[in-house]
Amino acid sequence: MWGDVPGWRSAPASVLALLFAGVAVVVANRTFRIVIEPVALAAEQREQFLPCPSAASC
Repeated sequence: MWGDVPGWRSAPASVLALLFAGVAVVVANRTFRIVIEPVALAAEQREQFLPCPSAASC
């Protein structure tokens, strides 16, 4: 067990890779929110000003 140097070296590398992936997910999520918020607001405003296509759906 103590002589398994490649195993000891790969274990921290695996943990660091998982941590990096977690940070990447958080950054991507925040970036997506920043980018999509103006688009969602514009769509909501457009929806308010569009006339109803038919009286039954209003």
